[in-house]
Amino acid sequence: VVSVSEELRDRAWQNATQNIFAAIAKPSTDQAKHVRDDIDNLMQFFSQAEIDKWKMKPELFAVLDKMRKIANTPFIITSGLRTPQENAAIGGVPNSAHLRGLAADILCMDSVKRTMMLNGILTCGVPVFLEIAQKHLHISIDTSLGNIGKSIISNGD
Repeated sequence: VVSVSEELRDRAWQNATQNIFAAIAKPSTDQAKHVRDDIDNLMQFFSQAEIDKWKMKPELFAVLDKMRKIANTPFIITSGLRTPQENAAIGGVPNSAHLRGLAADILCMDSVKRTMMLNGILTCGVPVFLEIAQKHLHISIDTSLGNIGKSIISNGD
């Protein structure tokens, strides 16, 4: 049984997601304001401190929040927005989505939690690029890289 408030929240998520991806595809100042308002009103699982620390785009936080709700397990972010210097220091690729705040690395060292997280990521209804590494999951919504909808398994971390 779905409550009225759950149904309204789901509709709000649908509207927010549509606004988010419209803003990514063709951003305007007005759309950006509405996206930020939608995200501020809907964020369930990430604190303002996490948002401030990782400095990722609001659209990414909204997608991660939706995934987290489905996964029903915490998403611990280990990397968000990076400067070019930070990216080079850790061996990141030169055109990394982290440089634009459109990628996150999520800590994942337990196979049960990994399965729950993958379920949330793959069933949230938002296409992403997913890299499955030994100790983390890399999630990107950067459409400029041409890898949305693809997944890879990496031996490294």
